[in-house]
Amino acid sequence: MTNDVRSEFKELFANVPVMTEEDVKKVGHRVDFKKLSKKHKTERAVEELQTLKELIHEDHKLFIDFIESLLIVDPELRPSCNDCLRHEFFNIKFN
Repeated sequence: MTNDVRSEFKELFANVPVMTEEDVKKVGHRVDFKKLSKKHKTERAVEELQTLKELIHEDHKLFIDFIESLLIVDPELRPSCNDCLRHEFFNIKFN
């Protein structure tokens, strides 16, 4: 990962509130920014962010699909480690 990408990720997640175990019990596995955020500015910042599909080139559809599967919040719907390793993305041969 290049330094540019690292700094973009740091900026991207700088204003995201950290959920405590108590917060997760209150709202479940979905992030409720209105309840967790002390500043509405944070919520607006998140809504204005580009989506994963907008950030990653269209030619990398399998990578996008793989990453999106990892970001599924509900653990029952999220793929297991073994399912992830069998994802089609890992069968790509790069030159």
